[in-house]
Order: sequence, then C-alpha cells, then structure tokens
Amino acid sequence: MAGKACALGFAGWLLVSSLVVVQSLPGPPECKAETLQKVEFGVGSSAAQSEGGAAAGGRSPSVWDIFAKQPGKIQDGSSPAVATDFFNKYKQDIALMKSMGVKNFRMSISWSRLLPQAVKGSSTSPEGVQFYRAVFKELKDNGIEPAVTLYHWDMPQVLQDKYQGLLDRQFIDDFTYFAEVAFKTFGDQVRKWTTFNEPWVTCNLQYGNGDFAPGITYGDSGKWKCGHYLLLAHANAVRVFRQKYNTNKKGRIGMALWSEWSEPWTDKLEDKRAAQNKIDIDFGWFADAIHFGDYPEQAKRTQGAFLPVFTDAEKKLLRRSYDYMGLTLYTAKYASEVPGNPNGWWVRTTDVNNK
Repeated sequence: MAGKACALGFAGWLLVSSLVVVQSLPGPPECKAETLQKVEFGVGSSAAQSEGGAAAGGRSPSVWDIFAKQPGKIQDGSSPAVATDFFNKYKQDIALMKSMGVKNFRMSISWSRLLPQAVKGSSTSPEGVQFYRAVFKELKDNGIEPAVTLYHWDMPQVLQDKYQGLLDRQFIDDFTYFAEVAFKTFGDQVRKWTTFNEPWVTCNLQYGNGDFAPGITYGDSGKWKCGHYLLLAHANAVRVFRQKYNTNKKGRIGMALWSEWSEPWTDKLEDKRAAQNKIDIDFGWFADAIHFGDYPEQAKRTQGAFLPVFTDAEKKLLRRSYDYMGLTLYTAKYASEVPGNPNGWWVRTTDVNNK
C-alpha cells in the first residue's frame, strides 16, 4: 500500500500490495474507507495440496510424493497423488469460487508438471502447459484473477536426488530457468507472481530439522545454506522478470514470507530485546535480504558459524528485489531472554501469569 500503512485486523495470508487474501475483521479507525477499498480478498491453495494427477501428462515426482509414501510421515495417510483432485475438477472448483464471489485465487505451479526433468535447458511438458493455460483461462472467464507462486515447498525429486535441492548453488540456475519458462509461457495470463512461499518454513522444516519433505535432517548448516541459495534464486528470477517479461510494468513479483509476532514476556529490557531478536530472525532473515541486500545483524552475530556471506554483486542484486512483500501470520508468542541461549531469545506460549 502506498503512503502511511494502516493495521488491518486479519487472520490468514496477507500480501502487502494490491492483493490481500485474508479473513476480514474490523479495521482500526486509521484505516480509511478509500484504503480498505484497495484491499482485494480471495482464496488460496498450492499444487501439492490440491492438484493430484501425480503422474498425469508426464509429471515427475516432487519430494512430497516420495515423502508421503513413507509410513508414519503423514498422520492420516493422505498424499499428493490425488489430494483434492484439482487437476480433474478445476472447472467445478472455479465455479464454486465464482459462486462465493471470489475475485482472486492464489495458486502455485508444480515445477515437476511444467518441467518434468526440472533442470536448466530441459523441455516443458505439453500436457503441463495445456493444463495451466486451461486453468488460467477458466479463472479469467469466471472473473477471477490468478496470483501464481512458483515454489510452494514441492521440490522436484530429481533435483533432490541430483544435488540435494536447495543445498547446492546449482539450484539458483535451475530455479531461474523454471521461473523464466513460467513467465514466458503464462505471462499473457498472469500478472501477479510469487517466487517462494514461506521460505522460513522451507529452510527450517524442509532443509533444517527434516519435519517436512524430503524428511532429511540437515541441521543449522542446511537451514542457513538453504536460505542463502533460495534468496539468490529469488533475486535472479526477479531480475529476469523485470528485464525481459515486465517491460510494460503491468505485472508484479515478490515473495510470501512467514513470521510470528513476538511480545516481550515481561517489561524488562532483556525480554524486549529478546522479542526483537526473534522478529529479526523470523521476519528479517528474508525481509532484510530482499530489501536491504543483506542479513540482519542479529543473524550475523548469532549464526556466523553457519551463515554464508553475500558478495557485493549479490547484495546489489538482492536489494529491493520485490514489488510487494507478502506475509503469512498465523499467531504470536512471548519471548524472553535466557542467558547463554545462542539465538538471543526463548519462546514462551503463556504470559507471566501462565495464561
């Protein structure tokens, strides 16, 4: 939003731009009517969570296809193989959206469906191209605008097998190629693009503790390396978009971040500092990088053993590499300082009165 920002009451996914997907709650007095009129509401999903059609049209597996087959990894035993079958039922789903008055739909493209071999220079799947063009046309015919995410956690398994996905610099070139193919193929139908969905989740849960696919524990080293290559892949994709596919300035591109809000556990200065430290990592890890071109000082101080360093050229490429900055905000927690904690905070889910 241009000018002074106002705080919106919301729960859900917020895109700080012309597109906002949120659950509407009353805004505070400073949110004027003309500001609220600029907010566009909609619904969202992702390829792995909705499409199904896992082997249709030559699509290759993503890490979630493999991960979901491992006993005990998914609590209810569901998998991306069918999901909600959007691949076969997209017309019915879009009709339901229209019946609800939806005007915006946030979705993602399956890298494995568009480029089954996934690597730079590989060929598109004609069936994959046909599917997404048909979806975008159906949305337009029903008065719904797509906002398209390129990476929503579904790393092609072929890249995970080849070089461990986001843990190798080769990912930058392969992702940039994938992004350019998407811009070139669908740019006449899509104006709003998101490079990565919730990179904090990707690097902590996919390439840190292994809770998410591919399910391998890489630890702190993997977590911070993942973030480094992800940011450079983002910046290169934005560069290509701006230089080659958005010369008319009608499109927009950004990143959808994740963060929790942090409140000091007490009024002590130490706890206030702890809350700020947590926000500096949760939000600043990626927000600082794409805005200022480098990591927050808190990350450099506490994670120096694992944190890669950007070159001057990389910092320049990263700086202001977004037209909008998205934010997924699910909840808030308390933070307190604990002497000796290397992160600079300790998370608490209750206040000092244990409530």
